[in-house]
Amino acid sequence: MTGLVTIAIIIIFKKINPRIPAYLGAIMITIFIVFIFNLDAKLQGIEQFSTILPTLNPISLNLNLVKKLFSSALSIAILGFIQIVSIVKSLEEKSGEDVELNREFIGQGLINIICSFFNCFAVSGSFTRSFVNYDTGARTRVSQFFTALFLLLFILILSPVIKYIPVPSLSAVVIMAAIKMIDIPNIVRSLKTTKFDAVVLIVTFMTTILAPRLDYAIYFGVLVSIILMLRNTSYIDYSHIYYNGEEDEEFLHESLQNVQENDFIVINLGGNFHFNSAENLKKELNESFCKNKDFIIRVRDVENIDITSLKELEKFIEKVQNNGGDVFFSGVNDSLYKSLQECGIREKLKKEIYLNQISIYFLLQKML
Repeated sequence: MTGLVTIAIIIIFKKINPRIPAYLGAIMITIFIVFIFNLDAKLQGIEQFSTILPTLNPISLNLNLVKKLFSSALSIAILGFIQIVSIVKSLEEKSGEDVELNREFIGQGLINIICSFFNCFAVSGSFTRSFVNYDTGARTRVSQFFTALFLLLFILILSPVIKYIPVPSLSAVVIMAAIKMIDIPNIVRSLKTTKFDAVVLIVTFMTTILAPRLDYAIYFGVLVSIILMLRNTSYIDYSHIYYNGEEDEEFLHESLQNVQENDFIVINLGGNFHFNSAENLKKELNESFCKNKDFIIRVRDVENIDITSLKELEKFIEKVQNNGGDVFFSGVNDSLYKSLQECGIREKLKKEIYLNQISIYFLLQKML
């Protein structure tokens, strides 16, 4: 009944005037009801706690304790970062403002470092507090300063009142804030737009209900996201191009069957090439291979490439050279040139590695 009364008060206050501090008003009214009718013995209230300000305590370095707590501390840090990202992204959509995540991360790290000298536990952003603040009109970091200041004064001056704050009323405040956090249109959009978003949303939601702890659900959701991301990035931007010098004078994407008879087979690569895409690159190169053929590998659109993918290119070069052909590279920037040189591919090429766009033009003119 106390929880329902609190929810009703919040709704009534918001309908009367949105500028009324509905959450604060609901808590004050329930405190008054508990005090007048002596309900503090029948309702669970906030337990009394020390009203002494925390004191500075030097940290004693204990390597055994560090080793024992390291994995748990790392989990708490990751969970705190995930929570901040979730809060920031949710509030960005509501407020239309851009937030620098790195700045939030640095701020949270500094707070936890400083608080550790006062025997405080690890802290992070709070969904409910952030949304309650936003819902009551707070918009800047100054609001957080005043929140901390008033909380400090409340603890020091009004500590006798704390025992009259019923836990059901606080639960009602959390429920009302949580309801506003549920973005039904965005959920429906996520379920309809891509399978990636739908799977992550459903898995995280079900794990939240079934897992014994909330952080397990977050870890599992992040793990599923990483797995799906690696799966999606395993497919590379790979195509065969052909120069159309008669009509539009531009490079066209062609199937392998249409370019097999040309003097040069031009392979166009683009995007990021990581370890998880190396297998796909190997498959595509093997399908493009023809005996006694020269290849031009155009890498102008390659943003990044790792050693695993470079090894697959090296194997392809050796295979081509062992079967009467040769390989050229086009569009090689300084960074990629250095990578090719350091991994030994540069030395395997019989001719100059760098072909510019004009070189490809004359080579392809030879085909026409």
